[in-house]
Amino acid sequence: NAFFGCTSLSSISVAAGNPAFSGNNGILYDKPGTVLIHCPAGKSGSLTIPAGVKVIAENSFARCGKLSAVMIASSVETIGDWAFSDCIALTQVTIPPAVTDIGSNAFAYCYDLIEAKFTGDAPAMGTDVFGDTATGFHVSFYNGKSGFTTPTWNGYDAVNVGDEPFPEIEVKQPADVDLADGVTVKSFGSVPIGETAILEFTIKNVGDAVLKGLSIVKSGANAGEYRLGVLGATSLAAGQQMTFTVSFQPKAAGSRTATIQIGSSDGDENPFDIGLTGTGLEAPEILVEQPETSGLLDGVSKKSFGTAVVGEAGMVRKFIIRNSGTGTLKGLKIAKSGAGAGDFIVTQPVKSSVAGGDSTTFKVNFKPTAKGTRSAAIHIGSNDADKTPFDIKLTGMGAAK
Repeated sequence: NAFFGCTSLSSISVAAGNPAFSGNNGILYDKPGTVLIHCPAGKSGSLTIPAGVKVIAENSFARCGKLSAVMIASSVETIGDWAFSDCIALTQVTIPPAVTDIGSNAFAYCYDLIEAKFTGDAPAMGTDVFGDTATGFHVSFYNGKSGFTTPTWNGYDAVNVGDEPFPEIEVKQPADVDLADGVTVKSFGSVPIGETAILEFTIKNVGDAVLKGLSIVKSGANAGEYRLGVLGATSLAAGQQMTFTVSFQPKAAGSRTATIQIGSSDGDENPFDIGLTGTGLEAPEILVEQPETSGLLDGVSKKSFGTAVVGEAGMVRKFIIRNSGTGTLKGLKIAKSGAGAGDFIVTQPVKSSVAGGDSTTFKVNFKPTAKGTRSAAIHIGSNDADKTPFDIKLTGMGAAK
């Protein structure tokens, strides 16, 4: 009772090693000098007993007159004598299943307390646990919980509120197709190496209690090739839903597999397992050289054709297209653009498809139609994933006859 009745006390500084607030004294600190739990200081407030606490000792929160709500951690096993006595603003309390003992007068003189909801079996009770509470005060419990009686229990009105509400996870992909836990395998199809495919999944709580502890992890031989999107929340109320994405970027050819595990508070589907599969396709990679072994940069390189007399053929340059990838480079076709596009005569590639490691060529001939600087660009189309078209700038000078 060291600070009993200090209704205006808002904070306490605790020296390192001081045992006054350690152990099971109800008020805890996470590091010296920082109080983690104390009575609310405002007109009303809530209190959360953190996970891991097993005992709320006697008088811990007695006379916290502004305490209007308390969330007792599921780890709590004992609530001591007078622990919440004289909490005159408290209206309802939920007793978690782990609680096996509640001390005398633990909630006595809580004049507005109307309900104590027990979510587990009946605990051992001291005397006058709920003495002098609100008119109409009652305890409630769920079907299948032992030790309770109706219409009264331990002298208090008792109500069986039926089946216990529970969360129920449902996962869909696409949004209108239910997946089966541990059975469904979602395919990303065939994806060229280095490219990305994305699937969007929906998580919904179809139960009647909050679905908590939502998280996603991945495992499997090729888990590194699957990237998980961020969940928007860690809990869902009954009826709520949210989406998350999974992207697949193969690093090698062939079948690539993994599994995602969706953790939650669902009683029989935790985790919810979904298989993932995709096929990596060998990818083409275009390289353009002019002259041979002199690689050009897509959208950056400029090739000059010098000076030519107007109307006469000037310099001819031969370009080499190489496929440094493993898949076939297909759809090779060249287009041109720019004010001087008509001054550059382009031949199409000798081959429209090039196997991995192979090459083909095309030529560009400069024949100016007017004097002065003549400029254009050529665009090499293909099935390269990130360089299509491959753009090369051209320039030349037209001279009078």
